[in-house]
Amino acid sequence: MREIYQRLGLTSTLEKEKEKFFNRIHTTFYQMYYNIGSPLRENISYEMSFDLGERHYEYSDFLFNYDRGRKRSKQFEEILLVCELFLKVLLKLSKKSYIFFYERLEDAFENSVIDLGYSLVDGKIINQGDEELDKRLLIEPLQWLKKYPNAREFFEGALTEYLHKDFPDTITKSYSAIDSLAKTILGSEKRLDAQIPELLQALELPQEWKAILNNYCKYAHEFSSRHGKGEGKKAKQKYIKVNEKDVEAYLYFTGLMIKLVVRSVKL
Repeated sequence: MREIYQRLGLTSTLEKEKEKFFNRIHTTFYQMYYNIGSPLRENISYEMSFDLGERHYEYSDFLFNYDRGRKRSKQFEEILLVCELFLKVLLKLSKKSYIFFYERLEDAFENSVIDLGYSLVDGKIINQGDEELDKRLLIEPLQWLKKYPNAREFFEGALTEYLHKDFPDTITKSYSAIDSLAKTILGSEKRLDAQIPELLQALELPQEWKAILNNYCKYAHEFSSRHGKGEGKKAKQKYIKVNEKDVEAYLYFTGLMIKLVVRSVKL
């Protein structure tokens, strides 16, 4: 879905994607509800009732009514709770159904055009957000880049691409932010990995940083459609499936580097 939206120039909002997530889960529950046998369906219903503290909780009725007068954010949290408990119940009652629902739940997160802020890890739904890290390593670096508009534009672009799950371009633009920063500071058009010694000298940083920056550049060149081993669309498609946690760490490290570089510049 993300690739189709990008190709057609379509946009979405977080609220729309939350509702679409709900609809995907609703479709999956509906399919399972009428395909599993009656005894298993009743056992699941009773187990869900017990876990949620409801009177004979009919999970299908809950899913068939998304807007029941509550705030959408609250409803989204409720559906996440139901999904995780449903996985727990299925693991106990039907391994086959558990595998089916687990895969569909993974797909529901993956098919969201905008990052919902949650992921499925070992049967548990994990909140990906870390407000303190976001503040220190994403928001503050943008403020540090006020005097470096080109680098700021690249870093803003990296944040946008990450939000839209375009991970190769997240890496590319993160690298480009540091690359642009180095070019401005050194007054050179050489790319970052070609002038690391000069950058370290200008910033009076120890030589131990050379290996770190070399690996930082190498990682970007491997995954970036712009700087990768191949060129154009084929290169981008080749590296389109990257580990989201790696990309998140790369993005955070870029924010850390921005603060380090800007604070080390001799005015």
